[in-house]
Amino acid sequence: MLDFNFGKWIGEAGYVLRMKKGQELLCEDSISERVTRMNVWGFGSGERVISEAFAKAVNRANLSACLSRLEE
Repeated sequence: MLDFNFGKWIGEAGYVLRMKKGQELLCEDSISERVTRMNVWGFGSGERVISEAFAKAVNRANLSACLSRLEE
């Protein structure tokens, strides 16, 4: 989601990380991130905000925690 409110861009990105083996669900995690920035360069700064929110959400994926559940 990308929104413009009172001179600020608000970008939100989220997804559900699912790890499966065949049809068996091994791990599931909902990940979301929100970024707010002042409008400095018009629409271009909005593009940067949504890009930053998505990058932060992808970087928050904790694959090692998900993989450690497999060993249990």
